[in-house]
Amino acid sequence: MPGQYHTRGITMHSLIKIIIHKRESQLTNAKSANLRRPNYEENSVKSCCSCLDIHPAHQIMIFSSFLTALVLAGLSSAKPTPRAECSALHLIFAAGTGEEGLGLAGTPFSEALAAAIPGTTTYALPYDTSVEYDTTLVAAANSVQQYFAAQSAACPNQKFAFGGYSKGAMVVHRTTLPDAIKSKITAVVVFGDPYLKYQTEEFESAWPINSAVVNLQPGNTTVAGETVASFCNTGDIICDLMGGEVEPHLAYGTDGSTTKAAAFVKGVYSS
Repeated sequence: MPGQYHTRGITMHSLIKIIIHKRESQLTNAKSANLRRPNYEENSVKSCCSCLDIHPAHQIMIFSSFLTALVLAGLSSAKPTPRAECSALHLIFAAGTGEEGLGLAGTPFSEALAAAIPGTTTYALPYDTSVEYDTTLVAAANSVQQYFAAQSAACPNQKFAFGGYSKGAMVVHRTTLPDAIKSKITAVVVFGDPYLKYQTEEFESAWPINSAVVNLQPGNTTVAGETVASFCNTGDIICDLMGGEVEPHLAYGTDGSTTKAAAFVKGVYSS
């Protein structure tokens, strides 16, 4: 279990926390601009209550009801993503620790793949991305297995691309599928895979695709017959055996890796 290994005296949990902190610090400036935006909904409700000369106690009740409605609306919008349409190719992607949606690698990968293969649809696996690498991985694997089954039944002619970043790559390894569904998976792509660093059994054999042929340098060469691309930047503290830097682990979405990944999938899909 990668979460139990140590690198230079630092546990995997500690490494992930460092990475999350680094990622959050990179987003601070972008977020700070939004923090100062006025809350028009809140102000409009308060103004309305005042102009109608409503008793302060009743104003509080009305305002509280308004906030409750907003919260409930938010909860309803956070329902699991409905089953996607029957596109020719469907990408299923698991984000990394602490991420939401497709994450820093999945988002540009999805966009690049849609550009490379027009009509491609994408599903961001909703799972617990917290700093825990046992029960959350099991739950995520079960969830994606159910999604594959439902999607395959609804769209029997659809092909799949399956991928993940960091913790999401671990989800990919943990996913077991029947041969009938694995035969529909065109390619598997992972970024910053923790299992690669420790060369575990999961990395060697556990790939949810039939006849897996792994390319460990997909940014440099592509060989006919390869179906799995594992991107690991030099120095990446999570996937590179000799790596000790955080920045390379955060660079997959901006260093061209996702564009190369899309080209890899297109090559396999078109062959």
